[in-house]
Amino acid sequence: MTANWAKLKQQSLIGISNILTYDVSSTLQLLRSGQGSRPDCAMTMEGTYIYKALQAMFLQQDPALFRQYTYTSALFRIMKAQQRPAAFDGMCALFAAVVCDDAELYHWHSQHVLPSFSTIPKQKWIDRNRVGSREFQTFQLHLAMQQKFELLAERAEYILAHPPGKNMLKYQVDNQFFLGLARGDVALMTEALTLLCSPKFAARRFHADGILCNYLLSPFGLMYGKMAWRAGYQLDIDSPLYPTELVAVAPLPQYQRSYDVLETLDIYQPFAYDQHFTPLPPGQFNLDICQQSRPMEKLP
Repeated sequence: MTANWAKLKQQSLIGISNILTYDVSSTLQLLRSGQGSRPDCAMTMEGTYIYKALQAMFLQQDPALFRQYTYTSALFRIMKAQQRPAAFDGMCALFAAVVCDDAELYHWHSQHVLPSFSTIPKQKWIDRNRVGSREFQTFQLHLAMQQKFELLAERAEYILAHPPGKNMLKYQVDNQFFLGLARGDVALMTEALTLLCSPKFAARRFHADGILCNYLLSPFGLMYGKMAWRAGYQLDIDSPLYPTELVAVAPLPQYQRSYDVLETLDIYQPFAYDQHFTPLPPGQFNLDICQQSRPMEKLP
């Protein structure tokens, strides 16, 4: 790492500390009283705990606290999703659920696919299948999380052979990883993550990734490393943006629901609408996400 990168890393930590000067007590009181907007309050708490997790890891060097705080963030994301299940948050919305290592929240988020299942009004396109759409790329993560490797490979091969427009080209390396994961090709996965976790590429993705931590770690590098670990592949990536103490899937002996509003949260409460999309407990799935999900497939 260069001296300039070390400076950027320090600036990121200062920025995170500034974000965390916000007092969440008023937000929690709104949630407890049922006043204000429940999904907006949940979104505030979700983001706050992402940054608390980064601070715990990179200032306190506490991987266990990182996992606890991302677990808390993922719970608040569920609270938000129950009220706004179709809201599209992009790929970064899965970060906390993937990196906290709690199997139940991982399973829940792998099924929360409604935002990628919408269609464009008056057209037959299915957003999740349309090369160049954000939904296509986000849906790749869901397929990887559910280990639907045959379809994941087909879609990855297609988009690599038919590149998207300029705005989405930066995600082709992600599809190289997905192709390697689906095939069990360790060399291809390693090549993709080495690029994704390089300082130059991380800086290029700084704003696009949606989590302002690219000077601390590669958010998608970490997520993909954990997906590979769950599939039986422990990748050796030589980059400070790929912290090995976080990559291992190592759930805490016990996670804490840190607030009363989380203790009473039923994560399987049916969605406010589109209830058949509500995620189900471990061992069950709300739907077969491989149906009508081939690349560029349209509605009949």
